[in-house]
Amino acid sequence: MKGRFHNGAGAGCALLLLTACHSSGTADLSPTAAHTPESSRADEAPPGDDPAASPAGPGSSAAPDSSDLGEAARPGTDPPTPPSTGDTEGNVPLAPSRRFPPVPGRTLRAIAPAQICATLGELLPAAAGLRVDDPKLRATLAGSDGNAIELSFRYLGPTAQTTRLGSGTERRQLGLELSARDTCNLLYVMWRIDPESELVVQVKSNGDQSTHAECENRGYHRLRPTISAPVPTLTPGAEHQLHAEIAGETLSVHVDGSLVWSGPLDDDALALHGRSGLRSDNARFELLELLADERAGALATCPPRP
Repeated sequence: MKGRFHNGAGAGCALLLLTACHSSGTADLSPTAAHTPESSRADEAPPGDDPAASPAGPGSSAAPDSSDLGEAARPGTDPPTPPSTGDTEGNVPLAPSRRFPPVPGRTLRAIAPAQICATLGELLPAAAGLRVDDPKLRATLAGSDGNAIELSFRYLGPTAQTTRLGSGTERRQLGLELSARDTCNLLYVMWRIDPESELVVQVKSNGDQSTHAECENRGYHRLRPTISAPVPTLTPGAEHQLHAEIAGETLSVHVDGSLVWSGPLDDDALALHGRSGLRSDNARFELLELLADERAGALATCPPRP
């Protein structure tokens, strides 16, 4: 995949702790075929955690959330300085030429770095866009409608430092947020890397609560697909595309252009309305391309980071 991402060290990026870059990269990957899974209900812990228990059967209650959203330790590695491109506000989007097959659905627009509102972790300049080195990243996309998001990335391996989740479990994963009203109410589409490669879709629902201090690690349950397929095992240096989209009452997830998860949203998920976003735990990766749907009239800039 060849990418082009212009950015700079101007005021817009400073608010987001983002720095700019200009890049290109290539890879060649094959899609996977979808199949219909056995009927099962997996009301387990959130993308950030998974207690040592088998998935529950139909009708069971959701397991408590033990995702650790605390401050992440940051490796003390200085990023390379990219060439200047003249974009000092971070407003030119990351939009390389497509290599993966396009996914039918909404028209998505390229996201500029000034629209990536990181509340935990940093996005740093890299040879091919932006790079995540921190053990934890949490970010929403300003101006997005929250119903569709597509991330093309190069996986780099585990972070130099590892943070445990709320239960003490170590997990490596990266993924997408949809309909993110706030940190207590959103939909996660997570590509788990370790200890097992799998795609997990979970809802976090906590009513009127809106801050981590209020909901902490509670309110998660896992959604069941009607169609699913295995996801590739992520290896360092490999490039992939993760696309998630809500259409009516159905969520569909594609990896490298192929359907890997499709299923109905429950009442909690359907009640959510908000932005799209990104999340990672203990995974290093480069953002090669980021697309999302647009909300008419929405402010496409980030507030100052506390």
